[in-house]
Amino acid sequence: LLAGVLLLAGNTRAAILAYEPFTNSPGDAIIGLSDAVGFNGPWQNYMSSQGVATNTATGLSYSDSLGRVLGTSGGAGFFQGLTSANNSMQPIRLFNFSRGTNGADGGITWISFLAVRQGPPNSGNNPYARGANVPHDLNTGNLQKLAVGNSTGAPTNTLGLIPTGSAGNLKVSKIVFSQTNLVVVRVDHLPGANDNAYLFVNPALGVEP
Repeated sequence: LLAGVLLLAGNTRAAILAYEPFTNSPGDAIIGLSDAVGFNGPWQNYMSSQGVATNTATGLSYSDSLGRVLGTSGGAGFFQGLTSANNSMQPIRLFNFSRGTNGADGGITWISFLAVRQGPPNSGNNPYARGANVPHDLNTGNLQKLAVGNSTGAPTNTLGLIPTGSAGNLKVSKIVFSQTNLVVVRVDHLPGANDNAYLFVNPALGVEP
């Protein structure tokens, strides 16, 4: 299950670049739907994507360690790979903007979403061996710039940053996937250099992590 928000932070206050509230009717197939703001087209299947991608009637919620509740609206997306074969569900949606190399170097992009991983676990060290990753490709080109997930074949049930989509670059942070987690990423766009990315899992609300 996934609910996502993408934010752009300037020097004074953030402006929303894209927001996916998953407000289509519960049970609707997400592929082909065009709800939300900040995208240049509907949800699409990627490569050999198979399985289920649909909306749920109830959204996700999050409370921090002090009991402060995150304000949310809308439903949630449910994504599941094909259970009768080793095929994953890989829906994609293209932004109608880019960041970093298009003149926004020196800026900061904030990304946040709620996610929970569910389902029957595998035996062995990693109960969810197929990675549940959320890529955020903020500029043009076919190279995956940054994903958030555990990467296929990761040795433990974790969540981390995956630079260039490569499992060998995984920067791991522990996470409990049986609960809803607030995931926040900060990307500092550096002129003429690799950007810096920071991952925060279940941060306190009301302050910048």
